[in-house]
Amino acid sequence: MDPRHLRHVFLKTTISGSAPVIVTGPTRHHLANVLRLRVGERIALRDVEGACFIATAQSIERQAITFTISGKADPPPAPPCHITVVQALGKGERFEQVLQHGTEIGVARFIPLVTQRTVPSVARGSAGMAHKMQRWQAVVRSAAEQSKRDNVPELMEPSSLPEALSVVVGAGDVLLLDADGPPILCVVSADEAPAEPATGRRSYALFVGPEGGFSDDEKHMALAAGARAVSASPYVLRTETAALTAASVLIARAMAMR
Repeated sequence: MDPRHLRHVFLKTTISGSAPVIVTGPTRHHLANVLRLRVGERIALRDVEGACFIATAQSIERQAITFTISGKADPPPAPPCHITVVQALGKGERFEQVLQHGTEIGVARFIPLVTQRTVPSVARGSAGMAHKMQRWQAVVRSAAEQSKRDNVPELMEPSSLPEALSVVVGAGDVLLLDADGPPILCVVSADEAPAEPATGRRSYALFVGPEGGFSDDEKHMALAAGARAVSASPYVLRTETAALTAASVLIARAMAMR
């Protein structure tokens, strides 16, 4: 059976051979009470290493669901390029929208960004931020399952601009989204972004500012570190729209060039 036609569920354990798999906790609750899984229904179980297995629900109990494994399947393909979205935190659910839709279109990594104009409701390193991280990780995982991704994108801890730049500079093309910048496809060419040695995919890091944009000092810092200013639209985009638009352009371009 083609796993693309099945629900995908990512587990935090390794699936070994044909041994039964027992699912408990929040994942069991989601499958049984939200998705209304039934005995005999098939799903695609994805283990912590990204392997894909066809599994059949053998029993559904109050504390656990037991699956039998009928075989291994090829996992979905990786996105055609590796994109890191460095997104400034915003008010309300804007950052969660970036996580959800960015995962769906193929973003590989997210770095929450704290800038001079960010208005975070919870301080970095606090218990409240730890709770937010758990919530954000759940959003990313759910979006990866819904879109039947190759894996669950990486979600890093909130970072300052210098910290984020130190992670991505030298590992790909660093792009600073700016309404006054030249169009992104006029700046990025096929041979400019360094390719991953193992996969040959091009790597990009997209920096997106908060509602008030990056300060002049922050722009100068990013450009001095090697970033290039680009725009993804002839209009001014909301912070939660900018990265998604730019990432979609880069992914669609990479797909067309395969």
